[in-house]
Amino acid sequence: MPGKNFYRGVKTRHLAKSRNRQQIVSNPPPPVVPVLPPQSLLNVDHFEALDANDDGLLSVQEFLSNAQPTSNFDFTRAAELMRLSIYANQYYNSFKVNSNHNWQIPAPFDKIYIKNVSVMYASYEQVSNEPLIPIGFITENIASKDVHVCWRGTGNGVEWKQDGKFFHTECSFLPIKPIDHDKIKVHLGFHELYVTGSATAPSPRNAVIQYLNNLTDKKDRTVWVTGHSLGGAMSTLNTCDLLYNVKGFKAIRMYNFASPRVGNANFTNIFNSLTLINGKPGSFRTVNENDVVPKVPLELSGYKHVNEYHEGLPFGTPLNFIDIFNKHILEENHSNVTYFEKLVKAMRNNGTSVIVLKNKHFTASELLSGTYTTSELLSGGYTASEVQAANSTNSPFV
Repeated sequence: MPGKNFYRGVKTRHLAKSRNRQQIVSNPPPPVVPVLPPQSLLNVDHFEALDANDDGLLSVQEFLSNAQPTSNFDFTRAAELMRLSIYANQYYNSFKVNSNHNWQIPAPFDKIYIKNVSVMYASYEQVSNEPLIPIGFITENIASKDVHVCWRGTGNGVEWKQDGKFFHTECSFLPIKPIDHDKIKVHLGFHELYVTGSATAPSPRNAVIQYLNNLTDKKDRTVWVTGHSLGGAMSTLNTCDLLYNVKGFKAIRMYNFASPRVGNANFTNIFNSLTLINGKPGSFRTVNENDVVPKVPLELSGYKHVNEYHEGLPFGTPLNFIDIFNKHILEENHSNVTYFEKLVKAMRNNGTSVIVLKNKHFTASELLSGTYTTSELLSGGYTASEVQAANSTNSPFV
């Protein structure tokens, strides 16, 4: 094993995105503590997982406590993407009130993401002389230039009908072998929403691909795809499509929430193989075990969920035959805001400090919603006025 001075001031700068990435291991542990050799840290995804406070520096504490992560799942990343999924719904709610309203990423997150979003429209739903209906948006992280593709959940009667189109259709963006009797098939309703364009707007699929193809320095960018409910289904199609058909990005990864099943076993196998990173899943489905939406369409009808399944967020009322007809219980178990709050609670349970989350721009009201305490927020650097304002709200999304 190398001597103790070997680990002092070890730096690598080739992992930079839009800023220098440094790996610094100082004040080494006693020789009896096993330490991974520096070259094992050169994997970008491993570094990101270890760098808990996202400061671009790898402390000894971060290194030793997480040197061999068993999963790529990141609760903080999941919560950040869940927030963007909620904003995709808020955009649509704003559109329904005033279709001319120029919705933007709200403060304080307009300091993190480009606030003037690029919109994907549900061209399948277009009615003559009516405004195009937004089904999601694209933004970028200002610092890292990472791209965020955000899909919303079901918002109107047409989409409810699409959700119920459980028939299979051949997946148009993946290869089809005519001799294969069990072809790559997906949910008809989701596929129609995803690939249908119009004379006045490209399909949601083409809108995303055009945006990505127009970007430069792709090799330095990661694309994060997210969505809740119907948005989870759209994000699954979109992630598989991008991984297969769009090249040049550092990575394309997905965190989705409450997603229904999307395709048959052939589709699922392709998705799973495309999303592996160093042999481990790089994309995740996050599910409330009491949520009915991820339980449909049924496996008996030829559908199979994609990997990897991250449960661990049970909330609401356990399902039974009577409760599946109770609208209030179904909505409670499916709530996108509650998914977010449970992710924040999971971060607290896993020991993520307020200081780390404040550095990642989580608001005081978001942390309070996930059971962080007032004293923890004050100790972590939030002001008394911030905490007082947060305590006066019932939800972080108002």
